[in-house]
Amino acid sequence: MQANTYSAVSIIENTSASVEANVMRPSKQIWTGSFLALVSATVHIGVCHWMISRTFTAVNKPISLTRGFVKAGPFKINLNSNYEVRIDTGWESYNDPNCPSYGRLKTRWRLYKDGDIAVNWVDSPDPYLGDFLADEGTYELVLEILSDTACLDPGRPRLLVFTDRNKYADKTAPIMWFSAFGVALGASLVVMGLISVSDEAYQQNARISDSVSIGQCFQWAQTFPLKRKFLPPPAFALLAAPGLVILINVFMVLQPSPSKGLRVHLLRPGPLMGSGSPLMQPI
Repeated sequence: MQANTYSAVSIIENTSASVEANVMRPSKQIWTGSFLALVSATVHIGVCHWMISRTFTAVNKPISLTRGFVKAGPFKINLNSNYEVRIDTGWESYNDPNCPSYGRLKTRWRLYKDGDIAVNWVDSPDPYLGDFLADEGTYELVLEILSDTACLDPGRPRLLVFTDRNKYADKTAPIMWFSAFGVALGASLVVMGLISVSDEAYQQNARISDSVSIGQCFQWAQTFPLKRKFLPPPAFALLAAPGLVILINVFMVLQPSPSKGLRVHLLRPGPLMGSGSPLMQPI
């Protein structure tokens, strides 16, 4: 009887050791999901860091539009792109008809790169000063205001040197979406792999407890209530849920924002109805 007990105990120990080894050994699905999620997350973070570290707006400086010189810089540019030079007069904020920004503001500017002249004096009769093709380097801009346009200072004018950010955002958007989907898909594969491993371990433990020879030595274990088996969600749901979330976000981004305001109906030119009435106010 004692020998049988020892043999049963040894069987249990060997079986439990093999079960633990199978549980601790990750499946190929878990390795694949982990690799996919890690690579996709690395690509996503790398693209985000690249977009954040680029100099899309090199200069955004408040200036005065009185006659004189304005110096901007030195500033660094780390993109090979076309940059615009513009003065945001802010004229729309106070709308002074006696001081228009177009046709009155006269300027010229010169651009230096690493101490050398990159763009010589360029004249401009309006707030748009021009553009230049830039590559990586340190720049400095000298702006000379030829007109006495101090009346535009209430609009808080600013000198801007910038490039189009949307051009780069459109190019990197597919990479961002695919990398986000790769992270979600990889995480789903890892979750499904862990569920399958735990399910296999549960089934092997159930086979051990169902053994008659071992159950005779451990009949006290039969007094415990049976635990209800965990039913994992279907694999299709784990794969489709991340794709559905990404698709919803795409539609939310691409959906045009509703217009706000009052609808105005313009009358046709001609005499107004009821214009002869003294109580009728003109529109």
